[in-house]
Amino acid sequence: RDHALPKLILLDVNMLKIGGIEVLRQLREHAATKGISIGMLTSSVSHTDFFASQEMQVLDYVIKPVTAESLIDLVKHADLQ
Repeated sequence: RDHALPKLILLDVNMLKIGGIEVLRQLREHAATKGISIGMLTSSVSHTDFFASQEMQVLDYVIKPVTAESLIDLVKHADLQ
């Protein structure tokens, strides 16, 4: 059964059961999901988290609190077609 994949996923580095960096890593490992645009919205100011996200081609890394403007910019940069 075919399921439509999302065009954009928003993750947080600090999620409860599994961290956003790990979710990002898993998404990038699978052919079906590696091309999905992913944005990080997080309170983490860790350089390690930032660079790990960048290495896995995250669309943007936005530090909370998120402004409407920064969220709109992130969505505009996503390949939603």
